[in-house]
Amino acid sequence: MRGPYIESDDGSRLARKIDQKGAQTRTAGLAWVWVEDYGGIHPLSDFNSMPIDEKLGALADLAAPVLADRLHLAGIGWSAAQWSSPPPSDSQAQTESGVALQRAVPVDRVRQSIILNRRLILPDQTARVVQLCDAEPRWLDWALAQLEITGGVNALLTQPPSAPKSRLWTPSSR
Repeated sequence: MRGPYIESDDGSRLARKIDQKGAQTRTAGLAWVWVEDYGGIHPLSDFNSMPIDEKLGALADLAAPVLADRLHLAGIGWSAAQWSSPPPSDSQAQTESGVALQRAVPVDRVRQSIILNRRLILPDQTARVVQLCDAEPRWLDWALAQLEITGGVNALLTQPPSAPKSRLWTPSSR
């Protein structure tokens, strides 16, 4: 490959995005903001390859100034999903800054979610957000059961039966 070397500061970009979301919620009273990473943090960055516990520490350090400046923020959520076959094992990490979860979700995906709190001023709210992220792998099966669709997510992935073979075209029809 040839071309100019491209360098980006994805951390500053993410911190700005979190701060923008914090600014949007300043008149809402107490608020949580959520950032869904659709590939915005470059896949070749050091952050992308960190274990989930190290990501928790790195994101907590990055978001600390935002939480300090935006006193109305109860917490910040960050989440990203990516394809992984087979998905890695579920894992979890917790510090006084927050909780990080890695969960396999249907169709060969893994989701990492990091929930940062304001030094546990609102432990019940933080626990509820963690509970929602922890249960995500079961959401689709639950919703399908509510619709009385049996078989869970696999019912959506089942291929229709193959078409019957035609007598007009078979390898031995000569």
